Amino acid sequence: MKRVPYMVIVGEQEQADGTVAMRQQGGGEQATMPVADFAKRINDEVAEQLKATNVAPQ
Repeated sequence: MKRVPYMVIVGEQEQADGTVAMRQQGGGEQATMPVADFAKRINDEVAEQLKATNVAPQ
């Protein structure tokens, strides 16, 4: 299974705004987004990887 590591930062400003500052490891994409959007993004990526390997989510 392929891993896509992220660094997620939640400082005082992010906490107050309900967001996370996210960066893909290796200097990839950087973005600030609501926590729910980040969670959906991760869930979608995991589902895609499971689908590609024919593993059913539990």
